[in-house]
Amino acid sequence: MPDINASANAAKLADTSSLSKSFLEEAGATVVREIQAEIRRTAIKGQPVALLRSFKSEVRNGQIVVSSDHPAATYLNDGVRAYQMTHLTKARRPIPIVTDDGRVIFRSATQESMRSGSWRHPGFAPKNFIERGVERGMREVGRKAVEHTRAQIARRFASVGGTRKI
Repeated sequence: MPDINASANAAKLADTSSLSKSFLEEAGATVVREIQAEIRRTAIKGQPVALLRSFKSEVRNGQIVVSSDHPAATYLNDGVRAYQMTHLTKARRPIPIVTDDGRVIFRSATQESMRSGSWRHPGFAPKNFIERGVERGMREVGRKAVEHTRAQIARRFASVGGTRKI
């Protein structure tokens, strides 16, 4: 399984030093497309255009590195545990909250409201779109590598007078 370093917002996919740079670049682009497809399949409200566009791939030292500069990519992928939002007690102004019916109300976060259990972020489950996208992308890259290798072998075999189908 590929090594996913989501906390650094990057995934080093494989040691590919024996493959051509153009093949590696194409493989990286394939993995990015699959990650984007997984994001679209994941239940994220609306079309997260900025998140989709944030994924890039590059070849570094014979490795494909896929990264995202979106500030929420790691949180959306890995999920967030429920937690008390104690940082809100430092707010200098009342905090605007949009209610279910669309109205905006203002509240202050106090030590007392924290003790009573208010101001709790509910958290959310991991979406795992990076892992699924990398897995699907690497399967697709593997298929392309097999096709490419078969074609090269067939060409070489034909150049020496062979007629066998591979």
